[in-house]
Amino acid sequence: QDRKRIYRAVNPAFRHYFARNEQDLTGKSDADIFPPVQAAIIRREDKEILRTGVPLSKEILISKDNVKHWFHMVKVPVYDEDRIAGLLLTARDITEIKQYQEKLVQKVKMEQLGKLAGGVAHEINTPLGIILGYTQMLLEDLPQDVESHEYLQLIEKQTKICRRVVADLLGFSRQ
Repeated sequence: QDRKRIYRAVNPAFRHYFARNEQDLTGKSDADIFPPVQAAIIRREDKEILRTGVPLSKEILISKDNVKHWFHMVKVPVYDEDRIAGLLLTARDITEIKQYQEKLVQKVKMEQLGKLAGGVAHEINTPLGIILGYTQMLLEDLPQDVESHEYLQLIEKQTKICRRVVADLLGFSRQ
C-alpha cells in the first residue's frame, strides 16, 4: 500500500483469498475490500504505523463464507530514504496451528481436572472408610431388632454408594 493506503501490488495468495484478480484489488483501499468495521480497525492501525513507524504484528480471526480462519498478520512501514512511503502487509493462515493450540489447551484442562478429581477422591475416601468401618462395627454389636440397626444399615448403604462415586472419580483421574 502507498502512503494513502491504496494497494499498489497484491500477491496471488491475497487475490485467491478474496477471489478477485489483480485489477480488482490494485488501486483500491481497505474500505473497498473489507467490511466497514474491519476496514475502520485497519485504517486506525495503518495510521498509527504511518505516524510512528512501529510495525504491527497480531493474530486475527476472519470469517469468510461461515468458515473461520486465523491469520498471523505483520504490517511494516516501507521507507523511501528517511520517510515512510507505504506499508507492506504479510499474512499467514495459522488456522491449523490455532486448532492444535485449542486441542492442547483442552488436553491440559482435562489433565488438571483429572488431578483435581483424583485429589478430591483421595480426600473423601479416607473419611468414608472411617464412617463405613465404624458403621459396620456398630452393626455387629447391635441386635438386629433395634431401630438404630436399621439406621446404621442405611448409613452403610449410602456410604458404599459414595465410595462407588469416589472410585469412578479415581478411574476418571487415571484416564
